[in-house]
Amino acid sequence: MLQADSQNQPGEGCDLSFHPAGQQSEHQGCCLSINETRLLFLTDRYCAPGHALAAKITPRNGLDPVFTAFVEVTECQPSDNSRFRVTAIIRAIKSD
Repeated sequence: MLQADSQNQPGEGCDLSFHPAGQQSEHQGCCLSINETRLLFLTDRYCAPGHALAAKITPRNGLDPVFTAFVEVTECQPSDNSRFRVTAIIRAIKSD
C-alpha cells in the first residue's frame, strides 16, 4: 500500500492527477492512501459521489511504478484549507 501522512500538503507523498471520465480537463491532488480496492486523496475540486474518474498516480519515491486507477467516487467531504477529501472504489488499474 502506498501511503502519505494525512497532514501532508498536496504534492507530498504521491502526486495524483485526475480527470472525469470522458473529459480532457485535468485536476491535481495528493494521494493519501491506496490499496487493492480503495483510493483516498485530497484535492481542491469537488468530486460528486457516483462519478467515474481516471486518476494517474505518480509515487514520489521513484521506485514504485506510475499507474492509472479507474475509480468511482463514493464520498467527497470538505477538509482543511478549502480542499476535499475524496474516497473512491478502484474499478480497474492500468500500468503506464
